[in-house]
Amino acid sequence: MKKNNKKDFDNKNLIGNTDNVESQNDLSNGFDDLMYDSLDGDYQYFDGNEFDEVEEKAEKSASEEYLIAETQENIILPEVEGAEIALVEDNRPIKVREIAVQSDTTKVNAFDLFFLRLWAGMVSLLGYTANGINYIFYKIFKHKLPVKYIKAFLVALVIILLLIMILVPATANSQPKSKGDGGLVVFESNMIPVQVRVDDGSGDPVYKWGYLEKKKASTGTKDSLKIPAIYEEALPFNRYDIAWVRVRDEKGHYWQLINKNGKRVGDRMYAVSNSLPIGVRPFGEFTDSKLAWVNENGKFGYIDIKGNVKINCDLDVAGDFIEGIARVGRGAYQWFIDKKGNIIGRARDYVEVLDFSCGLGAVNQGGRWGFINKKGKEVIELKYDAVSRFVDGYAMVKMGKTFGLIDTDGNLVINTQWFYDIVINNSVFEEFIENHK
Repeated sequence: MKKNNKKDFDNKNLIGNTDNVESQNDLSNGFDDLMYDSLDGDYQYFDGNEFDEVEEKAEKSASEEYLIAETQENIILPEVEGAEIALVEDNRPIKVREIAVQSDTTKVNAFDLFFLRLWAGMVSLLGYTANGINYIFYKIFKHKLPVKYIKAFLVALVIILLLIMILVPATANSQPKSKGDGGLVVFESNMIPVQVRVDDGSGDPVYKWGYLEKKKASTGTKDSLKIPAIYEEALPFNRYDIAWVRVRDEKGHYWQLINKNGKRVGDRMYAVSNSLPIGVRPFGEFTDSKLAWVNENGKFGYIDIKGNVKINCDLDVAGDFIEGIARVGRGAYQWFIDKKGNIIGRARDYVEVLDFSCGLGAVNQGGRWGFINKKGKEVIELKYDAVSRFVDGYAMVKMGKTFGLIDTDGNLVINTQWFYDIVINNSVFEEFIENHK
């Protein structure tokens, strides 16, 4: 056997020499033992531990090599693993293997190889996933989709997910709310109320409140305020980007809502009321229901975040909306309402109620306390002399002179028969014990 790259050859010289080819088995063994030791070297035959180098008879091609065999019926071509044999006409060479020969071998380091393998794995995973989706789609709709479109969709989906993973944390980190030690909210908005000294022409020191942007907090001056210092008092902007400010002018002394541009929200003003305890402002907090109670002329009602009145100011008692429910009262009775003003339970049965928490609201009927659910049904018997609201699934109760603890099912966690004082590290329970000793 010999190696030849010439296209013009004589059939008689192909495998005519019986010294080189003794039998079909020898020919098979010769092919099986064929190995290529070096891209720049020659073919070698492996026989045990001995190598016999075959001299090259013809110039080797720079791009491909051919093994030539005579196309006779009595010649059995060997099967070479990994090689693709192409059948051709008589007197034409049979291409057994094509090898690209490079003069310089490119070296790939471990780092590059890792990413090459990673990329190959991702491409394979994309293909398997696309085929899987196509299979499921076919099983459901009896119709196949072009795999390339599925791949494009998956790539777009991955890009979108990556953008979300990058942008969402960045957006969260850019929010003005930040907490210091102990969970203290330092900035709930990017607008900070500040008090500065202003000149009103009287010569006396006058201090007013305005708003400074957070980004200018470290370098800003009173002349760089976003909202000028014209208010007697200013509260921080809430989650709905509105804030309460106190104004004094020829109309009187009152509170109003403003937005971040300093524009007034709504047309209502709420005067500082003498009917409220000292230090109590004539409005409540805007909660998840986007409603807050207000006091107007000694009566309570509710407004929304646009300043519109949603529940008329004709109530004697009003609390913040908690879990979508607020406690209200008129005359000698109190009850619960939803954000549309609908009554929950009965309106003329309870002399006092406490804010909802953990899905339950405390009610007092005839001096006995219990709890109702959001449907107005009494779920914990009215038998206690005093109760607190629920905190983390527990409420403090009192019977006679002793205290206990119950869960939301009304089960006793701490028996009420023996303990005259209980120390639990919670401000609600501590206040309850202090007020009912």
